[in-house]
Amino acid sequence: MVLKSNLDFGAEGEVWSMMQYGVANGADILTASLGWPHKNNPDRATWRAVCENTIAAGVVVIYAGGNEGKGNAPDNIRTPGDVPDVITVGAVTCGDEITNFSSRGPVTWQNVPPYNDHPYPPGLKKPDVAAPGNNTISHQKVSGYTQMSGTSMATPHVAGVAALILQADPSLDHFGVRNHLYTTAVDLGTKGQDNRYGWGRVDALAAVTQSLAAGNYCGAKPNSCGGIPIMWTEGNASVSSSAGFWVTAANLPAQSVAMLVYTDQGAANVPALGGNLCLASFARTVPIPAVGTPGLCDAIARIDMNAFGAGALGGAPAGYLQVPGTTVHAQFWCRDPQNSFATLLTGAVSYTIAP
Repeated sequence: MVLKSNLDFGAEGEVWSMMQYGVANGADILTASLGWPHKNNPDRATWRAVCENTIAAGVVVIYAGGNEGKGNAPDNIRTPGDVPDVITVGAVTCGDEITNFSSRGPVTWQNVPPYNDHPYPPGLKKPDVAAPGNNTISHQKVSGYTQMSGTSMATPHVAGVAALILQADPSLDHFGVRNHLYTTAVDLGTKGQDNRYGWGRVDALAAVTQSLAAGNYCGAKPNSCGGIPIMWTEGNASVSSSAGFWVTAANLPAQSVAMLVYTDQGAANVPALGGNLCLASFARTVPIPAVGTPGLCDAIARIDMNAFGAGALGGAPAGYLQVPGTTVHAQFWCRDPQNSFATLLTGAVSYTIAP
């Protein structure tokens, strides 16, 4: 979906509303090539809250770092690229050299209540990754194409790679996608993350290949406690009822939990990503409370799929959840901090929707 706001420094609220709209309408990734210089006094606390809430809802958030260069640390990175968990993008040339305009880190939140963290020096390293953004072929509104430069050109490259990562493993959340970007980036500059290139220039092929190797969303992933999550159903799935069909998962870490649902519409054949993927289509639900003890993998999560399919729980239910005769498969995914890529997937249960 394309969301539009005024391109002026008084439009912060419009962008927050667009992010909320994206969450409410099932966006997997929210990205924008925009930012507010600190000299324009953006509402950094609200920006951070909006971005963190969007990420917690299961959406990947990517923003440009800005074009302030290196002259005014720790205020070169624009807001919201300065939000700690946001995937912030810098710009390199086609020769993998950092551009002179790409905003350098670090950033600090030491004087921004209620956060007051990442004191400077040393501050928090930013950007997170870099991508080509110098003399890049870009659309010129309705007048064909032109060459443009900026982190605004680099950011869509990263968003595209993030989309490919999610296609390779739809169970990933923001942090899982971010980890794949980090660990496969071509390390440039100082070894490891630095304040020019971040973790390096994104490598689409390496990121997707790693995602396919790590992803196994046809079956359960072991949890960090050494057990396998289990699932079961109670009640009857029916379009004539707005409640009463529960899908439950156990042996989960007590972290944020959501669900993947998909159908038997046929495997998604993506030869460039290694052949058939086992999910033809999927939809993520709203976060589901998990009752358990953090770190012990003893949480239980439940969702009434009749209520979800009827739209009574929010999120973005797919239309096929209201079509009698449809066979639906469901799996829970959740954050597992001890897991290599920060996500955990249960086994799947299957059921057929009755009239």
